[in-house]
Amino acid sequence: MKQNYPISQYLQSTPPGATLADLLLERALSHADFCRQTKLSHTRLCRIISGEESMTTDLADLFESSLGPPASFWMNREKLYRQALRATTSSVDHSAEELAHPVESSASQQLDKQASIQR
Repeated sequence: MKQNYPISQYLQSTPPGATLADLLLERALSHADFCRQTKLSHTRLCRIISGEESMTTDLADLFESSLGPPASFWMNREKLYRQALRATTSSVDHSAEELAHPVESSASQQLDKQASIQR
C-alpha cells in the first residue's frame, strides 16, 4: 500500500535531496553505504542533496527502490522545488530592477495608482 507524502511550504523551498538526507539519517544509513548500495558517486550524492543536480526519473526510480517513497513523490518534490526557485529568482530580479531604477519604479507605481483611482 502506497503512503501519501504531503508537500508543505517548507518542502517546496528545499531540494528533494534534503528529504533524501533526512531519510538516510532516519535509517542510520551513511552516505558511503548508500552510495555503495545505489552505485552513485559520493560527489553526485552531495550534488543531489544540495539541489545542484536535478532529480531525474532514473534517480526517482532508484530512490523508490532503495528507500520507499514512490518515484512520483521525488519528481513532484523536484517540480515544486524548481518552481519555488523560479518564483524566488523572479521576485529577486524584480526587486533588483526597482533598486536599480528607484525613481522610474516609484513614478510607475504612482501612475498605476492614479489610473486605478480614475477608474
